[in-house]
Amino acid sequence: MARPDGDLAAGPSEPPFTPRRVLPSGVRQTLVPGAFHIPAVDDCRPALTGTSGRIYLPGPTPIGVGAQAEVWPAQRDDGARVAIKISHARPSSNAAVAKEADLLDALAAAGFKHAVTCLDRVTYNGRAGFVMPLYAMDADGHVLAAIDQAPATAIESVLRIAAGLARALGELHELPLEGVDGRIVHRDIKPENLLVGGDGGLLLADFGGSLLVEGPGSIELGVFGSPMWAPFDQMLPGLPEPNPTWDTYACCVMLFWWLTGGRPAYQADPCPMLTERGRGIWVALRGFGEADEATHRDATLSLFAARAGARAAELLDVRGHAAIQDADREAITIGVRGLADALRYGDTALSDCARDVADLLARGLSPLSHPSPPNRYWRAADLAEELDGIVSRLVLARAASAAEVERVGLRAQVRAMSGPSRRRLLAGAAVGGGVFVALPALGLVAWMASPVELAPTAELDTVDVATGTYVVGDVWGDGEPDERPVRAVTLGGFRVHRTEVSNEAYLRCVDASVCEPLAWQDLESPYFLDKKRGAPFHDLGGPQLPAVGVTWRQAVTYCAWEGGRLPSEEEWEVAASSTPDGPLAEDKRRWPWGDAALDCTRANYGDCGLEHTVAVDSLLDGQSAWGARHMVGNAWEWTSSGYTVTRRQLFRKIVEEHRVLRGGSYASVPAALRPTFRRHADPEDVSEVQGFRCVFDDLSVSPD
Repeated sequence: MARPDGDLAAGPSEPPFTPRRVLPSGVRQTLVPGAFHIPAVDDCRPALTGTSGRIYLPGPTPIGVGAQAEVWPAQRDDGARVAIKISHARPSSNAAVAKEADLLDALAAAGFKHAVTCLDRVTYNGRAGFVMPLYAMDADGHVLAAIDQAPATAIESVLRIAAGLARALGELHELPLEGVDGRIVHRDIKPENLLVGGDGGLLLADFGGSLLVEGPGSIELGVFGSPMWAPFDQMLPGLPEPNPTWDTYACCVMLFWWLTGGRPAYQADPCPMLTERGRGIWVALRGFGEADEATHRDATLSLFAARAGARAAELLDVRGHAAIQDADREAITIGVRGLADALRYGDTALSDCARDVADLLARGLSPLSHPSPPNRYWRAADLAEELDGIVSRLVLARAASAAEVERVGLRAQVRAMSGPSRRRLLAGAAVGGGVFVALPALGLVAWMASPVELAPTAELDTVDVATGTYVVGDVWGDGEPDERPVRAVTLGGFRVHRTEVSNEAYLRCVDASVCEPLAWQDLESPYFLDKKRGAPFHDLGGPQLPAVGVTWRQAVTYCAWEGGRLPSEEEWEVAASSTPDGPLAEDKRRWPWGDAALDCTRANYGDCGLEHTVAVDSLLDGQSAWGARHMVGNAWEWTSSGYTVTRRQLFRKIVEEHRVLRGGSYASVPAALRPTFRRHADPEDVSEVQGFRCVFDDLSVSPD
């Protein structure tokens, strides 16, 4: 990730710190490799003496130059690696560094463990300085290391790092310091001011610009912070009183940065919500990032001229401006999915995560900092709690996904056993025998907490679809845009249910204590008796009618019980309209039965006037080239494929992950019955027109 430019300095730049240099003793003191250049024996090196009496030998070049000070790597006289922070020559910088050292001591005395440690004090030509450990990396390096360590679950690591930072800020804001009137606001939270301690936690550094909320100096606001991380109101005189949201805002900008590699649109450029005078201040602020001293001095003069006597109403007009814009939400979604293996979480969980993060940032990055919700997080602990909640939901989704994969894998392996072996396994499960030890990695005990009979293999009524390359998509050019482009896909051989799953078959899974009862199948249930919700199902409960009102998750569970899975869109379309003849587009059928016109002898659809489903094994004239029936009409059929849906709600865009259904239903118009037509719905949708069928890999349906 390449960080944008734009740190805000507080005064004119000056030459780097050049401490007094002395000749070393005759004994060579080797510096730690990697920290800085290792001098030769005859090199001249600086020597600084701390108030403790210890001697420090800085390296030849600084490792950081900021608005108030420079940081140099150094070696202590006992060989330890340390860093020395030395103020610039300006009195204000000298006071800021001295104040920072005092504050670090006060934080340590109060038991605050999330700040860098002041080990010693030094001075050079009247400049204040202090010694601290030489930390390995900053926050950006920490995030990158976490991503490299576990890329499949990196989204959890990134959110945990942000939550840990928010907790540390919450403790800082609430920390009472002895003899100090007020609470601390850091004011300059950014990646390079967050260092990684020995335990892997983030430590706050660079307290030189911190202020006391409700303290005597709280309204003496100078220009301090970094435009790329700080809220605009932090840069204005008296707008408002310093408050904790300045730090929580910066925390949210960093989370956006870690997820997307950029900044939120309006935070990167707030000009659309600024008046002409406000834009002048913003341009002046941006000038502080220039290295040229003359440019920097001109920007300083322009800034103070623009700020003089300014009031909020003259600078900001946030009406109609959302903190998170459509492009930001899209970037968050891409970022979340880029930091996670979708197979480990499921598309729905990642979509929910992206939505939750975007909603969190829409509050945390609000242009306003007044305490009325939902404007910013005044309590950093609240921000941490929300981030922890998002991580917890991801962990649960990952566990559920792993359990589902484990269950499907177990079914496949059990079905691959010989008949006697399978019966011995089930018998052991029923009597609590020692067979659980035979397959410990499959989690058999957890899955068979009570005796569960597998769906009998002999009852699986499937047809074979051969391995091959097939054409999918609208080859006729009269479909919807999402039915294209036409493309060739290569599929391994699989088996597909000859018919849709019937109510009778689904209830067997319910009786086996594997599947959930459908909401409407209990004729005495409040759902069924409710006229609005239950009435559509009144004619759909026959045993040989397709099971409808099934959620996507319930369909996945049933297929796993039979040792199969839901088909992908491509598998479903090939089973519906391709033929064993070849991969060419001309071999593709317009309808499962061929090119003959759609009519009610081949499909049950809206024009037939039945207004209900028919038996799953009926209408043989409508079967596909492979022998699958009711591939169009009767009931829409769930597939495993996702479909991203974007909808607008007030000023924000909401992204949802739906699942694709194919084939049309008894209520569909003819155009929706095309085998290439794509319907989509929320995975938890319950509808009287939606059912399913399963597919099986060859191994999982091997006969005894």
